Amino acid sequence: MPVEKARILVIDDEKVIRDSCNRIFSSEGYEVRSAENGDRGLELFREFHPDLVLVDLKMPGKSGTEVLKDREGRAKCSQDRNHRICYGSICSRVNEKGCL
Repeated sequence: MPVEKARILVIDDEKVIRDSCNRIFSSEGYEVRSAENGDRGLELFREFHPDLVLVDLKMPGKSGTEVLKDREGRAKCSQDRNHRICYGSICSRVNEKGCL
């Protein structure tokens, strides 16, 4: 029986970050999708059903924090998977980064 690839969603407004994550994770065998803003990230979250979501906290428009809040409200409706969402910002101190 084939093993299902883990799915990773990257939400970041910086193209170089999205492209780098896509290249690195894809080369390791993960299925990767990326979104350039929070609204598109939430759309992909609902369509793609990722196992892991990497979110930039500081983005124009819907911030990463707003994405996390929206996702948390919708997670109670999800019956098929447990979701892991990691977040942090480049200016955060190490002990302020977290993983839900």
